[in-house]
Amino acid sequence: MDKIESFKRVLEYFVAHLEWMNNEDIQGKGYATYIEPLLKTNQFYKSGVGYKGYGAQKTIDAWTNFPEGKLCINVDARGITKKSCYLHWIETGINIVAIWNNDIIEGLGLLEFIDKGEWSDYLETHSLDELGLFDGNKTGNQALIEFYESFANLLIKLNDMANINYYIDILVANKNLVLNGAPGTGKTYLAKNIAAEMICQKHYSEDLEKDPVFSSHCRFVQFHPSYDYTDFVEGLRPKKDISGNISFERKDGVFKAFCKTAVADYMINGVDNFDESWDALVADINEKGELEIPLITGSETMIVELNTNGDGLANRTYDDADSDKKEWIRGKSKFFNKEQLYNIYRGLPG
Repeated sequence: MDKIESFKRVLEYFVAHLEWMNNEDIQGKGYATYIEPLLKTNQFYKSGVGYKGYGAQKTIDAWTNFPEGKLCINVDARGITKKSCYLHWIETGINIVAIWNNDIIEGLGLLEFIDKGEWSDYLETHSLDELGLFDGNKTGNQALIEFYESFANLLIKLNDMANINYYIDILVANKNLVLNGAPGTGKTYLAKNIAAEMICQKHYSEDLEKDPVFSSHCRFVQFHPSYDYTDFVEGLRPKKDISGNISFERKDGVFKAFCKTAVADYMINGVDNFDESWDALVADINEKGELEIPLITGSETMIVELNTNGDGLANRTYDDADSDKKEWIRGKSKFFNKEQLYNIYRGLPG
């Protein structure tokens, strides 16, 4: 079975499953082909991951192995009248969405996960007829092939990002990262993707080289036998004056020049800008009462308030957050003064 035929079966099963769960119509699309045989053998499962041994996932497993990886659908059954009918076939950041017209699915749409609770607009939509679903043919039409390619490209991007985030965590923790491997195995491409995600929160493309933020924060250096310390760090370079006399001057190499640029990012008009940032932060918290700060992992946040004197930060634990008069627990609260944070700002122990 080729990939397009497998993809077609997955989509047909998706539609048949959702419609059966919604209206239990034995005349519905795909009922006789997909649903009835499972019901007769007591192998129909209404949900996927986490429900009775991944039952729904096992139903489609034979159709989900593709060149781009295991292609699973995290389906959003928005518009359905029965909330229990939410198929969740292994978590991904891609959604194929059923487009409903009353109790009948009339089309499918493609979405991409952006952030917690946030999804893209429809990347594309197609009617079931346009995709050639339930037409009795095993082969797919051109619209289905293009729909598969869009979905598979998103899967590749998602897998790339998971790989990239793994390396970003290592780089943030250790301040350096060495990629090794034979020529042509994608080391440079991976390095550029790591840089693009860290600098611009984007997937790398050649167009990104024109982005002033990316180009000012990323340098590419290729070492060769004649490349030495003077090229990389600093060294003497010949200089001709207006009289034609030759002398030598010290000149920064690419690495030292880049380090100076990085240091300048912490400065405003040549002055350490911590005091200015600190005053702005304190004023902001004083106005709002508290701020929710994302942790570096991106998975959690912490609530920051001002300490009792108003000159430091506090992360308090309250005994009853629902009470009108909140009382914080002194032994379970954390406090950070300006000096501690200034040390961290300079890369010193807090």
